[in-house]
Amino acid sequence: MKMLTLACLLLFPTFVQAVDFEKKVPLFAFGGVGFAGTTSQGEARFKEILKGPDSLNEFEKWFESGSDEARMYCLVAFYSLHRDQFDAALKSDKWIGKKVSAAQGCIVFQTPRSTIVETIKKGDYAIYVPAEKWENPPEKK
Repeated sequence: MKMLTLACLLLFPTFVQAVDFEKKVPLFAFGGVGFAGTTSQGEARFKEILKGPDSLNEFEKWFESGSDEARMYCLVAFYSLHRDQFDAALKSDKWIGKKVSAAQGCIVFQTPRSTIVETIKKGDYAIYVPAEKWENPPEKK
């Protein structure tokens, strides 16, 4: 019994960290980030959710519990998977004026959420969602 308790205590912090990560995505970034050009943790989570059979529901959960940066990933997904969900998420005035941490390459910066929303609407993040997942796929240019 002592061994089981010890094992639970040792594993529990890891579980808590994994749950907290979903809520505290530190920045919004697609593409290579940092000196090594690695995939951000938020983008990795975004891709993981997209692969699942119930991705829209998973993105809804992440949107409700996640950081503002996590919500940006969810908006990218909503725009692709279910446009009505995207529109509903934007009905709140909380999007006006507030900023999130974002990154492109080695540059980390603060940007208004509304700027990211406009970029989503232009389709700049469309390449990160497989075409078969789109509710209304964008036209090829």
